[in-house]
Amino acid sequence: MAYLNILSLIMGLLAWGLPISILLIRNVKRSLYSSLSLTACMIALYAQILYTNHLIQINDTIALLDTNDAVVFASRILIIGTIVLNVLPFIKDRLTKYA
Repeated sequence: MAYLNILSLIMGLLAWGLPISILLIRNVKRSLYSSLSLTACMIALYAQILYTNHLIQINDTIALLDTNDAVVFASRILIIGTIVLNVLPFIKDRLTKYA
């Protein structure tokens, strides 16, 4: 089940990489990239939920207790970072339209 952690990491990086590419590349479909970014964030979080469910099913309470705080912290950072990075291109558009 370690592939769930790898999937979560890859999707989290994708969730942040897509909005960064929107900021760096011109003439991209911002709404499509933002939607894909939010979807990647949801998949990353769902993979963590599945991994936690796996730990519960095999009764590995020690692993749950050891990793729960880190998972909650990482999930919070992922959500906040994804939202901020997806809002920045729209703010940038507004500023360039009215400048």
